[in-house]
Amino acid sequence: MELTFYSWLKTGDIVRLSMEKIHDGFSTFSRSGEKFILYETVNLTTYPSCKDFLGERVKVQEGDTAAVIRFIGRPEKIRPGPAWSRYDVYEIMIHGKICHAFRQNIVHDKKYVYNKESAP
Repeated sequence: MELTFYSWLKTGDIVRLSMEKIHDGFSTFSRSGEKFILYETVNLTTYPSCKDFLGERVKVQEGDTAAVIRFIGRPEKIRPGPAWSRYDVYEIMIHGKICHAFRQNIVHDKKYVYNKESAP
């Protein structure tokens, strides 16, 4: 399976999780043995702090398929600009549940990119 990291994500995009990409120690997931846990909500006002993850927990694995629901925003304590866009938070649906994830952990699987003309 070839994964490609694009700088854009749109509502309805089919993506895969890539939990290997963690920059500066920031992440929107935790580990549970061999699995990862994503959370229903990431508080963009307080992140990074000790109580940023709220709501239901969703157990996921590397490479799981998800659908992008919408762009949520960037944590207020993360700098503006394209160099920091890897910390943009997206709402995704995975395993029938809604959760938030950093863009750095969401990648397109080329076989799911339907609009080939807009893909870089």
